[in-house]
Formats: sequence, structure tokens, C-alpha cells
Amino acid sequence: MYKFVYLFIFLSVGTLLSAQVIDQAHFGFRYGMDLPGNDLKERFGFSYNPELTLQVSKKNWFYGIHGGMFLGPIVKEDVISNLRTSDGFLVSQQQDLAIITMKQRGFIIGVNGGKFFPLIEAGGQHGIRARIGLNVLTHYIIFNNETASTNQLLGDYAHGYDRLSRGWGIEQFIGYQYVSNSGGVIVFAGINAIQARTKNLRPVNFDTRVADRAARLDMLTGFRVGFAIRLFEGGEGKEIYY
Repeated sequence: MYKFVYLFIFLSVGTLLSAQVIDQAHFGFRYGMDLPGNDLKERFGFSYNPELTLQVSKKNWFYGIHGGMFLGPIVKEDVISNLRTSDGFLVSQQQDLAIITMKQRGFIIGVNGGKFFPLIEAGGQHGIRARIGLNVLTHYIIFNNETASTNQLLGDYAHGYDRLSRGWGIEQFIGYQYVSNSGGVIVFAGINAIQARTKNLRPVNFDTRVADRAARLDMLTGFRVGFAIRLFEGGEGKEIYY
């Protein structure tokens, strides 16, 4: 089912860039930090979130697509506890003690739309940016061998421990936005929230030896800062408030 979502988003790129009713198209970058909530906080700590965006606008309204990563240094679940010695190490194929660190990784891709509410004109437009989005959220655990390689976590074996999870989510943002006089540059900052219904995609967890089919509610709350630059103008490009 997710293949159709990715196909829809891919086709949306052409639709966005070929639309004749838009004022402008912008390509942008945004960055933030999130704190996990609900089920996600039992597995991970905070995460960093770099994203790329492509948006088109008409007057104060905008819509677009976005995609990015989640990078986190903290994993709270010790999913490889069954492989550890009493001292907390793993034994490598050379019979050395291996130190394994676990980190969070994830991806997000989706569509979004919203409105800019201009409040002040002073060297450009200053106002409130409000946005909502529909996402596909993916997260999992990666394993880094700090000393020696371990067969237990190589290749497909790692899949039995990584807790790969994916599902649909919604996203909300509200914050400050500045638009230059020409509309060529946009800068924004504000509060962002994500709620996603996910589930484990692996057929079995090797540490528990059972399948995990429980529905999850994964939440992320944090901040976003970003900018966007104009790709081109279309339609009546001089009447821009976005």
C-alpha cells in the first residue's frame, strides 16, 4: 500500500511544478529537534529532523510535499539483551568482547498544506504560518560495532532486532514566518507535532521469539526552523503574500 503513496507523491511533483494557477514555487530546507511521546518514548529519546520541501503557493495559501530523516542517539529498549554476556558485551566471531551501540533512525515523507496570515509589513511580510500534513512515518534501530564484528547482527540477522515500524501519521505546525518583498525568500520557525499509527513490520523479534502485531501510537513534538527559495513564478506572480 505504501508503494501507492510514494507513487502519488512522485506524481505530485510534476503536478505542482506544472500548475498554471500558482503564484510561485519554492524549494526549501527545514531542521528541528523532537521529543517522543506515547509508545515512541518507551523506545527512543530525542531526535534530530532534517527535511527537504517543495511547495507552491496562491496568495496566502500553500501546499506541497516534504521528506526527511530522524536521527537519534538514544535507544531505551535493550533489544539485544539475549545476546549479551553478564558484563553487557557481545562475543565476536574471533571470541573477542564486542561493544555494540544502538541508535534511532527513521524517515518521513508526506504531503502538506496551509495558510500564511500576514500581520505586519516592514521590509517584507511578517505573520503566522499554519500548516497540516499527511505522512508516512518509518522508524527503526541501527547497530554499530565499536570494536569487533558480530555475526549475530550482520545482514538479515539485524532485521530480527531492529524493530522496523511504519504507519500513517498527521502533522501540525504553527509559528512565525517572514516573506521578502519579492516573495523570493521565506524564513520560518515554530512548533511542530506528529502523531502516527504504526506497527512492527518484521515477522518475528529474535529476542522475544514472537511476532509483535500490536498497534502503536507514536508521537513527536518539537520545533522547526527553515527557509525556502523561489524556483519560479507562475500565473500572476506579482500578487504574492505567501
